[in-house]
Amino acid sequence: MVGILLLLLSPLTHGGEHGKGEKAAPGAIYYNLYPPFVVSFKGEKRIRFLKVDITLRLQSDGAQEQVSHQMPRVRNDLIMLLSSQPEASLLSRAGKEKVRQDALKMIQDIVKKEEGDQGIIDLLFMNFVVQN
Repeated sequence: MVGILLLLLSPLTHGGEHGKGEKAAPGAIYYNLYPPFVVSFKGEKRIRFLKVDITLRLQSDGAQEQVSHQMPRVRNDLIMLLSSQPEASLLSRAGKEKVRQDALKMIQDIVKKEEGDQGIIDLLFMNFVVQN
């Protein structure tokens, strides 16, 4: 029974195959950026690591296609943004929220510049793990 439940839920929790969007509420699509982002950043005394699972909330299938088309640039710029953060901003709630907002704006700007339109409503952190 547990195996069947896990099998049924696995596409929802892992974004299906390589970030397929999942239908949410009417008019919204959740699109997982898969695989998770793992970056190093400079801590106070040593190099530390951050693992982040990111999901985008999109207006339409068209927005999903636009993000997919720009995925190499989106992934590159997200890695650069995440790895450039000071340790303190990755540990505080306010810092995480600022990173979330910066990442959202960055992706919106990329898609709008390259595709002429963007339907990205929000960016959500599904997992945010900082190595101690």
